[in-house]
Amino acid sequence: MPPTGTTPKTLLVIVAHPDDEVLGCGATVARRVREGWAAHLLIMATGVSGRYGDPDAASADIEAGIARLREHVAQAAGLIGFGSWECLGFPDNRLDTVSRMDLAHAIRPFIDRLKPDLVFTHHPGNYNWDHGRVFDAVMMAARHDPGTFAPAQILSFEVPSSTERSR
Repeated sequence: MPPTGTTPKTLLVIVAHPDDEVLGCGATVARRVREGWAAHLLIMATGVSGRYGDPDAASADIEAGIARLREHVAQAAGLIGFGSWECLGFPDNRLDTVSRMDLAHAIRPFIDRLKPDLVFTHHPGNYNWDHGRVFDAVMMAARHDPGTFAPAQILSFEVPSSTERSR
């Protein structure tokens, strides 16, 4: 815990899909929380709709899957120690259909509100293309511009299930 009278450091994890935060940096975040950090989670995509060739035709299944997945996110977030989490609902495994600027504009309010000392996000070399899109958007949203807040540090992580295919 931080010394009495000091403000805890804040970290923000920004990921493409539910479970990326657990696989990519969950243990590190849990450790930081035990050390007194405040942790927050932002998930960009639904994590479900990419499983369907025609998401419109499977909308009922997708909505049910999203609801189940959000229950799991809440449970995992509680175990890791996230103080808040939010899913933005962008199209799963279709972030290439959303402009990087739109993704960056969706991220920026969280950076402005939370003012994280540290941001964790995907490594751009992951096999999953959504991960690279999120990395690019984070770098744009968190860039140092005169007169605006920028995190002191941005660290990237790999998601093993998205890098193992290189073998």
